Amino acid sequence: MNIIDKWIKYQMIPGNNKMKKIVKKINGIKIDVRSEKCLYITIKDWTIYIDNSTNEKIIDVWNEKKDITVQELH
Repeated sequence: MNIIDKWIKYQMIPGNNKMKKIVKKINGIKIDVRSEKCLYITIKDWTIYIDNSTNEKIIDVWNEKKDITVQELH
């Protein structure tokens, strides 16, 4: 189990295995964890969306200010 897995497991709500929404900001990087399998990472104007909740391994990247979307990665 890596450090991120340990951090996410620590954030689980005891008794019902549901996660609370977690938003952390570290050195200007915003990490928004929505579940054990879905999160957003924002670095300046760029947002990276990572989701494996449906086992599709979705990664999407876009720039908020320049209206740029990077082609979806699989």
